[in-house]
Amino acid sequence: MLATKMSNVTKNATFFAPISTYLKSSKKNHSKNIAELLLDFIPASEKLKFWCWLKYDDILNIISYRFDYSIPFGVEEFAALRQLVALYSKDKSLVLEGVDPELEGLKKFIAAENRCRDFNNAIRLSHHGRPLPSGLAPLLFTVSKIIHDILGNEQLDVMELATGFGPGANTTVTKKTGVRRKLNTPLCCTKESESLAQFLIMKNQCESGSNEFGRWFDLWGEYVLDEGKLIMVPKDATQHRTIMVETTFNTYIQKGIAKVIRSKLKKATGIDLRRSQDVHRELVKLGSVFSKIATLDEVSASDMIAMLLITETFPSNWVSLLSQVRTGTCRYRNAKAGVDHTFELEKFSSMGNGFTFELESLLFYAICAASIQLWGKESHADLGFNTKGNIRVYGDDIIIPTENFDPCKKGLELCGFVVNDAKSFSTGYFRESCGADYLFGFNIRPFFVRDSWSAARMVGFYNHLIASGHGFAVPLCEYLLNNLLRLGKHGVPIYWGAPGYGDGHLHTTDESQWTHLYFGESNADARLAAWLVKCFRFSLETNHFCSVIAKPNRDDARLRSDSIYYYFTLADFDPGKTQEERFMEYLDDQKKVQDPYSMRGTSSERKIVVQQPGHRSEWLIPSIYENILRISQSLL
Repeated sequence: MLATKMSNVTKNATFFAPISTYLKSSKKNHSKNIAELLLDFIPASEKLKFWCWLKYDDILNIISYRFDYSIPFGVEEFAALRQLVALYSKDKSLVLEGVDPELEGLKKFIAAENRCRDFNNAIRLSHHGRPLPSGLAPLLFTVSKIIHDILGNEQLDVMELATGFGPGANTTVTKKTGVRRKLNTPLCCTKESESLAQFLIMKNQCESGSNEFGRWFDLWGEYVLDEGKLIMVPKDATQHRTIMVETTFNTYIQKGIAKVIRSKLKKATGIDLRRSQDVHRELVKLGSVFSKIATLDEVSASDMIAMLLITETFPSNWVSLLSQVRTGTCRYRNAKAGVDHTFELEKFSSMGNGFTFELESLLFYAICAASIQLWGKESHADLGFNTKGNIRVYGDDIIIPTENFDPCKKGLELCGFVVNDAKSFSTGYFRESCGADYLFGFNIRPFFVRDSWSAARMVGFYNHLIASGHGFAVPLCEYLLNNLLRLGKHGVPIYWGAPGYGDGHLHTTDESQWTHLYFGESNADARLAAWLVKCFRFSLETNHFCSVIAKPNRDDARLRSDSIYYYFTLADFDPGKTQEERFMEYLDDQKKVQDPYSMRGTSSERKIVVQQPGHRSEWLIPSIYENILRISQSLL
């Protein structure tokens, strides 16, 4: 019904750039306007305080609001309250008086380092006769035994690792990019990994590049030493989070180690980290109904993996290899504040390290399993975990039976971690994990406004509200549509499409409202046999944008995360050529993109967007181009 308001708006074009520009120039405070609409839906006891905070722009109090799910509010009231707070809590564009997000992030980093130092000192002193805190010695012994059983006793050969690069930045590459650019920079390693780099270079020279590493080291040649770079990235309105930018060589080996840990963890425990997010979401939904499942979350978990915690619990051969490719020192620079400081790290690894996620997943599983063995109650009930010991981990997201919440919390704290009580739940009927927030079985996850308002953000918010089914969705959707309609009257065309294909268009199940869709045939390529190509029809006369969507045609696929989008225009090409020549020229030009990794994410320089987490771009893109070409020819 809401879609009918837009029926008179031209649909055969995208609207992202014009609307984004228009919204940024608008003086309307969309977050405040939407928050005022939500006041009618939040609990009566909270209305006055939020009304005052909004009236006097006291954003810090809104962000600092803490939810108490033991209060008997209704599901809709909690959902509306959470949505109101989410309008501000993660908006990195906010500038709050008296709040320095980068300073807060640095304070948190230093606090984590101090906690790691305390744990390391406790272990060192125990080697000289001072007793460990009560319960820590048996815990470390049991954790060590569990990790040894998972990783096994065989020697880990670096030459057999399935090494590789990720899309992230390195110390010699200042932005997200691909393999080609990384190989065009000098081979860069840390002092910890220097001996390993020398060994591989010598081995390559002796074997004339015949081994797996040879082709890379032939390109790299000599190596240079560097240290990690500590950078800040926005987390929310009040603080930044720290990330370690690693050297190219270290990252290359780290990625191979990570794959081995993933494989061994799955084989020994049944935890498949590739699919764990979906399992976690289902479990917290059950936990919010039956309250037999608890969740644990840690504060700065990746920054609190103390160095000696790993050396005390992992097999010696693993410790040797992990230590060679970890980053032991990092430099933090802040030109504005005049800070240039080098840290000797007490932590073993941090975010940015290629194996940190897998390492902490294994470590937290072992700590929880050991804690249950020592102080808890082993659970054999079928709670849907499908893992050994009824324990689920995905990084620092931990799910356990409720009866073992206290023992696991005790074990984590003994190992130097800080349990985040605000995000850990063992009582009541609210549970959250991996981006899923459930209360009494209802999803009350809000839409987080993470930056200044743009067209894409408004469309994404609208689609989220339509999918949520909450009562407050109606006035909010009307507000968003009225703004888009107003923009449409200024000549900005808008189109609609089916749900389940991402947020490149407004969602509606009414097919009569959809922008003209073209349904292609299944791809003949064996590698893409499961993919169905769809194309939003475009106008060659007006040179409007086209959106080509490839979606997985598999029952186990997640449509939103696996969707691929292409946005392109013909307006920038030689007007002397025919429409068909210009279109073919565009497709041919796009095949010359340097490497597939550079296609990920959104680029203002290229009118092409690829969104496909969890899939390798290089084996999807060539065949997708063939389909675009085939579809476009049928439309011309």
